[in-house]
Amino acid sequence: MSTQRFSSKIYKLLLFSFISIQAGFLPSHAGPPLSIEDPGILEQGQWEIITAATATSIGAGKVYQFPVADVSLGVVEDKVQISAVYPYVFAQLDDQDKDSDFGNLELGVKFKVWDSASWQVAVAPAYSFGITRSLAETGIGVDTHVL
Repeated sequence: MSTQRFSSKIYKLLLFSFISIQAGFLPSHAGPPLSIEDPGILEQGQWEIITAATATSIGAGKVYQFPVADVSLGVVEDKVQISAVYPYVFAQLDDQDKDSDFGNLELGVKFKVWDSASWQVAVAPAYSFGITRSLAETGIGVDTHVL
């Protein structure tokens, strides 16, 4: 029984190692640029504008964001960029009338902390401003500030 348990652990370790090695050689995809930052930094003075639309079904109804505008500006050559994300939100909660307004404004900055031929690492803190409590109750956004 102990030999079987030992070989089961070796099998799991080999399988995990094989999958990890394979994953290291496969191209990876993060997610939507508004959700997951890439480590690339814009050149100084270069602008990037991304627009998107989202639809979310929550227990109490549906929330749509259109347009979601993500505007970024390169500030320091290959080191720092700033960004702002501002959605227009349409909310339809089950027990309420439709409502729409601007959602939570998010301001951020991205710093490249390490760059080599094969790896880039950046830190991208962002601050999301809360909206009024009465607007948050309609499903437009959240009424707390989030860092």
